[in-house]
Amino acid sequence: MKTFMELNRVTFPIWGSLVTLVVLLGVVFSFVEKIRLFEGVYHALITALTIGYGDITPHTSLGMILSVFIGIIGMVATGIIVALAIQAVRISYESLHGKDLTITGEPENKETE
Repeated sequence: MKTFMELNRVTFPIWGSLVTLVVLLGVVFSFVEKIRLFEGVYHALITALTIGYGDITPHTSLGMILSVFIGIIGMVATGIIVALAIQAVRISYESLHGKDLTITGEPENKETE
């Protein structure tokens, strides 16, 4: 977790900006769809996290386009966070075991002929 948090400091401006963009697009969505501000931001976050309850749906073409962009931005932000987690596990493993954590497809104890 410590390694993850250290790596997070480097990429926070990137994924933090993406999350901020999702919230701002949620505000725009609320105006386009003529719903409450909270509902627009809620829809944007649920869409970005790819949960998609379906309780709030776009009814205009612009709202649909916004929802697609929100979903794509959410997938990118999620991908960044998953990549950080994988990198943190790799770094932690290598520091604990003193060996590289790469998958080569070959057995670790290969007998020599």
